[in-house]
Amino acid sequence: LDPNTQAYLCGPLPFMLSLREALLERNGPAENIHYEVFGPDSWAPARS
Repeated sequence: LDPNTQAYLCGPLPFMLSLREALLERNGPAENIHYEVFGPDSWAPARS
């Protein structure tokens, strides 16, 4: 992947998790992977 690639994910959580994993395996920068969750956001890290 081009290091400037911006990925925008939307869909069922299992789909987005597998696609995110595939992007990271191909050296996609985590900060360039954006997502939108409809419903509870169980993907986001817990806030303290």
